[in-house]
Parts: sequence; structure tokens; C-alpha cells
Amino acid sequence: MVMLSVPVPDLEDRALDAELYAFVTSLDPDRVANRDVPAVLAAVSRLHARLGAFKLGWINEVTRRAPNGPPDGVDRLREPHRFGPDEVRVTLAWSRQRAERDSSVAHEVITLLPDVYAAWSEGRMDEAKARICHTYLANLTAPERAAVWAAVAPRVAGWNSGQLAARLRKLTLGGCPERVEERYARAVEARRAVWFLSPDGTACLALDGVAPGDAAAAKKRITALARRLRRAGAPGTLDQLRADITLALLDGTLDGLTSEQILTHFRPATNGGRLDLSPTVRSDITPSGPAPRDPITPAVTQPSAAEPHAPEPDAPEPDAAGSDAAGSDAAGSDAAGSEATGPGGAGSRLGTDVVLELGTLIGTNQRPGELPDLHGAIPGHVARAEALNQQRGRWVVAVCDHEGYLLCCATLRARPDGALDRYRGGTVELRLTVTQLEYWLHDPPRGFEKLIAEIAARYRAWPQQVAGLNEQPDRRFPGSALRRWVEVRDQTCLGPGGCGRPARQSDKDHTQDVQHGGKTTDINLSPQCDHDHLLKTEGGWTLEQPEPGVLIWRSPLGQTYRTRGDPLIDPPPELDPDPPF
Repeated sequence: MVMLSVPVPDLEDRALDAELYAFVTSLDPDRVANRDVPAVLAAVSRLHARLGAFKLGWINEVTRRAPNGPPDGVDRLREPHRFGPDEVRVTLAWSRQRAERDSSVAHEVITLLPDVYAAWSEGRMDEAKARICHTYLANLTAPERAAVWAAVAPRVAGWNSGQLAARLRKLTLGGCPERVEERYARAVEARRAVWFLSPDGTACLALDGVAPGDAAAAKKRITALARRLRRAGAPGTLDQLRADITLALLDGTLDGLTSEQILTHFRPATNGGRLDLSPTVRSDITPSGPAPRDPITPAVTQPSAAEPHAPEPDAPEPDAAGSDAAGSDAAGSDAAGSEATGPGGAGSRLGTDVVLELGTLIGTNQRPGELPDLHGAIPGHVARAEALNQQRGRWVVAVCDHEGYLLCCATLRARPDGALDRYRGGTVELRLTVTQLEYWLHDPPRGFEKLIAEIAARYRAWPQQVAGLNEQPDRRFPGSALRRWVEVRDQTCLGPGGCGRPARQSDKDHTQDVQHGGKTTDINLSPQCDHDHLLKTEGGWTLEQPEPGVLIWRSPLGQTYRTRGDPLIDPPPELDPDPPF
């Protein structure tokens, strides 16, 4: 039975006051129309955020009251009292640890981050976002906090917490190079392995403070092994197999085995919830492993004596078969199975996929790079070291317009002087604007002459090559060049709400399905994770792509969302030194 709905006025700009509270609490959900339900939820969320901010304010008030002040007086301290959190914990029946943590957050948000507190109090962000801002901003200098907040404030209401954290991480890592490198070195120095029991009776183990490139390489190898095991018929999900392999590598079960021997000796029989990993023959295996390395940044001390070797720029790449999810999760596919000897062979670390600006590689700036496998930004000096140790990896360039959006994407043969053949495989993606290219072409930095000259040549030839991206519109799956273009252009899944899954790990979805006449072209393809892909095919959402890389989603309740990948090159915060162009 469909009941008549009550009218719901525009709530978006209503003041967060008692009148709004009384209105939303008086609504009968049975009488609210489908189209109005999201608006009511948004209003309730804004009210909840305001009350959460007020609660934090009162926590700070309790901790600042003088313990020996008159009961009927108002006697505040400049700073929270040492035992002020104990008043909070007995009042709210909290643990001491929670009371101390939230009391500290309350004081620092209110005193150090007043703009964040104001946005929270006004309902423009919720508690989760406010705490993320505290995590990234509280330890910065006052000018740094102001510059970073100014960069995120206009969009904070529309970002989810993951998007906000990613942007804050990138901006804070792009701050003062000396402080960034100092914090990084301290964290690596404090690296540790931790183990603890989970509430369900299982256990968790983790590594903290390790170099991000090493972590990404470990993920890449373990994922490649797990994928090969699945293809060989091993039971379990990819996550389950990765967990089993990781534990077996650590607990000694697989000591001394090469990747191929690990695959051979895996037996797909379950044993208490874990695969039986015990090998059948081990006596002829001699343990070996990589020589110890500097855990902070690999040294890059000398130029390469030989001309770098790289794949032909226009050589075809293997296309995916049977799925739109081309190139998912383990770039380099079965890199774990390679046991070559010599530089970049056995005993050397796997290469990673690393993204950085050409200016960071050259050293004219210290802007953060990215490790797509780990879904986030890394310090610029770490990204530079990762790139320069992957001479034989695949190098590509993304030339962008003045707003940071993609104009040209091409594979490179040239390498800078000083690149070393230290890691196996991997992909280095360099980014720069046309303005930067023109500047460096006129005055190339020493050691980068060949690289910059080739980038310029690729950019000049791009108008002829770009036409070939859409030359096979009737094929079911995109070719390697089109797939790479979409992945670099969009960077992540373009589903509503800011999914964040890397584009290369997502389906290359046809906006208009092939069975309905959709073509395999750049204006009809976009990255979609499995879930967001299903929104369109099974969830009742509709999707349009009015221009390449710009999506318009419409929900079953009539909400409209516009998504587009972020610029490949962000404008730097105001505190960044002016670039030389």
C-alpha cells in the first residue's frame, strides 16, 4: 500500500537549531517520499556532527577546570589539567585510554585547528573527517596548517573520509622537505613487527614503519603467487591465499624454496582452515636471500655504464581475455615466478609501480610520489629512489595541461643518468605539464637530456597516435593502448562516493553496454570496481559519460552525482617554493 507523503521543505541550508531538530525528529518515515529520504538523512547527519563537536568542546571544558576551584565558580586553566581526563572517564564510563586520547584530541582541535572545529560544528564535516584532519594537521607549523586547510576546505564536505585522508597525506608529504625526510627516517628507525589476538580467537600480525617500496614489492610477489595458485586449482579466495602464503614464508615452512618450488609444493588440501603448505622434498634446497639493504632509501651513487634497455615504446602489450578487469591487482602478472640471476635477478627485490612528477625525479622539487599498489602517497625522496632503481622496468610519461589533466601518454626508452638495474620489473610513471616540458626542453638538467628529448618527441607525435586509440570500437575488450590511456586518465574507480580503487585493478566498464550498442572507445570506457559496476547492471543506477572521463550517475532515489578523476598533477600548496618556469 502506498501512503500519501508529507511535504519536506528544502533542508540543505536550514540552520542547525532546535527548530530543525524538532522537525526531523517529528517525521514519520512511513510518510516521507522516496525522493526526500536522502535530504532528511543529510540533515540528521549535520545535526549529529554539530552535537559531536559540542561534545568534544565540553570534554575540553571538563579537562581545563581547575581541580581546586570553587564548585559554584568558573575557574579555567590555560591547559588541560593532568588528571582532567579522569573526570571525563568517570562521567562517561570510558576507559582511561579513551578518555586521555579524546581529551587530547579535543584540546588540539579547538586550540590548533579552529577552522576544522568550526566546519565540524557547522555540520560541514563529521567526526571521522575531523579526526582525520587532526591526525594530519596537528603536528604541522601554523603556516603549514593554514595552507593545507585552505587547499582542502572547499571540498571537504563532498569527500568521503578516505578521499580526505589521501589528499591530506599528499599535501603534508609535500611540505618542508627536511621535516618530511626527518619524520620518515624516524618512522623507519622505529619499524617493528606486531602480533596480537583478535576478538574472534584468531591472530593478527603486521609490519609497521617499513619502507613503502619494500611493502609494495612484498604485496606484488605474494599476490602473484596467490593468483598462480588459484589458477592451479587451490581453494580459497585471493585474500585467503595471500594470508596463507605470507604466514608460510614467515614461519619457516617455505624456507629456501624458490617461487616455482613454492608453487610445486603447495598442496590444495585444507588443514584447519589453512592450506597444507608442507613441501614433500626439501633436502636439496639451500637457503638464500637478498643482501641487507638500507631500509630508508636505496643508494643511487653512480651512473649506468651501459645504454638503458627498455621495451620498444610501441610494442604491443598482452591484452586481457575474458574480463574487463584487465591488468588487475598484480602488475607484472607472474613476476613471482621469475628467478633470473644477475643484476635485477635472483636475490633482488621485485620492482614496484611508482608514480612521480618529473620535477621530483630531477630534484627541482620534493613533491610526493605514489605507490598505486598501496593506494597512497609516499615522500618525494622515496619515490625518486624507487624510480632510479628500476632501470629495466617499464617507463611511461603522462604530459598534462595546465590544470593537470592528461594530454599525452606514451612509453619511453630513454633513462636518466644514474638509473640502476637493481629491481626486477616494475613501472615508472612520470608526470609533467606542457609548460614544464617547454622549460626543460630549452634548458635540460644534466643527465636528463635524452629523457626530456624523447618525452618531447612523443608529445609532438601524439596527435597522430591518439587517433589509433579508438580504431577498433567493435572489439569486446580495449586494446593495451586504450586500456592504458583510460587507467592513466582516470586513476581510480569512478563510481559515486569516491571508491578509490586503482584504475588498473578495476573493470574497464562500458558506460553504454556492448549488448546495447556501446562502443569500445575512450568516451564509453571508465574504471569501475566490482561493486560500482554492479550498481549500473543490477542496482538500478543509470550512468552517462557526456565527455571522456566525466561520469554522471543517477541513483534509484533520484540523486545525481558527477565523478571525474583528480588532476594528475595537483596545484601545490601556497607554501611550495615557486617552480623555475
